[in-house]
Amino acid sequence: KSGIGKSHALASLLRKLEQPFLWWSGTEARDAAIEAATAEKDREGCKRRWQQGSTISILVLDDISQGRMTEAWSAKLFDLLETRMGSKLPTFWSSQIDLPKLREKIVRQNGGDTAQSEAISRRLSQHSMILRA
Repeated sequence: KSGIGKSHALASLLRKLEQPFLWWSGTEARDAAIEAATAEKDREGCKRRWQQGSTISILVLDDISQGRMTEAWSAKLFDLLETRMGSKLPTFWSSQIDLPKLREKIVRQNGGDTAQSEAISRRLSQHSMILRA
C-alpha cells in the first residue's frame, strides 16, 4: 500500500550499504527506456542513462507497479533485469501490489503475454528477500 514506508526502508538500507546506486521510480525507468529508443535531441544521453541502469552497482526500481506495462516496456524491463542478473548486480524493487497482482497487471496491459509476465516476475523474485510492513 501507498505510504507504509517502502521507499524509506530502501533508502535506509542503501545508506548502510555505502555503494553507488541509481534510484528510478517505476515510471522513470520506463521513461528512460522510451527516451533511449526515441529521443530526438539527446538520444546518446538517454542511452547512457539507460546503460548506467544496466551496469551500476545497485539499481532501485521504486514502485515498479506504477504506470502502464506496455509490450515495449515489459520487454525492456525483462532485458534490464536479465542483464543485471547475468552480471550479478543487485536490483532492489518495491511495489504497491504483490507479485501475483503485478504479474496479472503485466498480462492485462501487455496484450495477454503470460510468458513475458512469468519471466519478469521470475527475475524479480529470484534472489529476493521480501519485506512486508
